[in-house]
Amino acid sequence: LWQNTVPVEYRKATVVENILLIPKEWKIWTLNSDPVNKLIPMPGNDFLLLATGAAVRDVLILHLTRAINDEQNEAQLPSTDLQPLFPEESIYRDAQVVRYFTMPRSPFFIMEIIVEQKHKYLWIDPRDKQIHIEDLSDLLLAPPQKLYWAPNDEKNIFVFHPGSVDRLNIKEKAIYPNLSPRDIPVEKTAPEASPPKVPKAQQVFWANNRGTIIFRTDQEVFLMDAEAFGNPRLT
Repeated sequence: LWQNTVPVEYRKATVVENILLIPKEWKIWTLNSDPVNKLIPMPGNDFLLLATGAAVRDVLILHLTRAINDEQNEAQLPSTDLQPLFPEESIYRDAQVVRYFTMPRSPFFIMEIIVEQKHKYLWIDPRDKQIHIEDLSDLLLAPPQKLYWAPNDEKNIFVFHPGSVDRLNIKEKAIYPNLSPRDIPVEKTAPEASPPKVPKAQQVFWANNRGTIIFRTDQEVFLMDAEAFGNPRLT
């Protein structure tokens, strides 16, 4: 219980610093009753990915575009807020997920998967109801050390290998290998940021304060904010 005397003057604002008002009871909605093995933040976007297993069919997408008010109950939440990333008829649903490549503020991401013992790379645009997928496997001749693309660039991807950088044009299905340093802007050569450290979650909830995600591990509870979806903070 916090208690203090706050001065109040006519027509003057009273400023109280470093005070966090917490409701007596948090209203939360269960997003998924199954344990979540992995949360994949998409910084700068209004969605994130959740994985309940290692297969493509276990990857779910959560859209955070709709506000929740205190009058709504859990039964009123539409099921479309959390749904499988790939449709039932997808040929990739049984593939195993290896890793994700994401870029801050970009709605696009790339999944590395294994299909019949072969590595494939899928460029994904999930903004429409029917996600758009481009198979980049024929353009990536060796496993990349790093991938980079401008946030809104739907064509060009820079592929970093030890000692060389290639540029892919995924619309033309073209490879431009061994770029000279002058063709690589400075920001593209910057060290890759460490991925967010997201613990394995036993339960995931959606709080009603502008898209904040609450997830619980065996011993701790974390918050992940929609503004950046960066490293989660321990509560």
